[in-house]
Amino acid sequence: MKRSLPVSPNDIYFFGLTVLAIGLPFSNFLMSISQLFLGAAWLLAGNYKERLKSFWSNKPAVVLASVFLMHILGITYTTDFNYGLEDLRKKIPLFVLPFIISTMDPFSKKRFDWLMAVFVLSVSFFTFWGTAKLFGWVGETMSDSRQLSTKISHIRFALMICMSIFILLYFAYKHNSLVKKIFFTAAAGWLLYFLTLMEA
Repeated sequence: MKRSLPVSPNDIYFFGLTVLAIGLPFSNFLMSISQLFLGAAWLLAGNYKERLKSFWSNKPAVVLASVFLMHILGITYTTDFNYGLEDLRKKIPLFVLPFIISTMDPFSKKRFDWLMAVFVLSVSFFTFWGTAKLFGWVGETMSDSRQLSTKISHIRFALMICMSIFILLYFAYKHNSLVKKIFFTAAAGWLLYFLTLMEA
């Protein structure tokens, strides 16, 4: 008798995306862990031939993944091969994420909104942490506004804040409750203000 897994590949896939959404603003380690879960979900899902077909038929995914292939070609021109390999390792998600996401079963709208909310909460937490750092509430001093991004490049963090603003405005638009509309709009306003503090 065939035993079923205690959790489905789609559940593992969703968990991996949740870890990714949490880790994006601050943790390369969590991002790496999330890709392990995503890879495990893909392998457990089976039906590899059909999944490969679905990838090649998904033009946006192929275009995104091809960016990584361009970097592979580019390494043949590098004057520092070791640095090139390290840079290539860091860019593996450019291929892995479009490939896996385009070949896994889509999840519900509710789960999609959950992922967006988790990402916004993670980004927002580090805007509060950066503000605490700015005013010396955490025992640190700042010499540059770019240090408001405490864990990752200030450019990447600013882009994530911009994305979070649009997500919050989307939430404000989709909800009928006036209280929720005010809350999401105010949260977007805070993130916009934080961008000015970062001089981004």
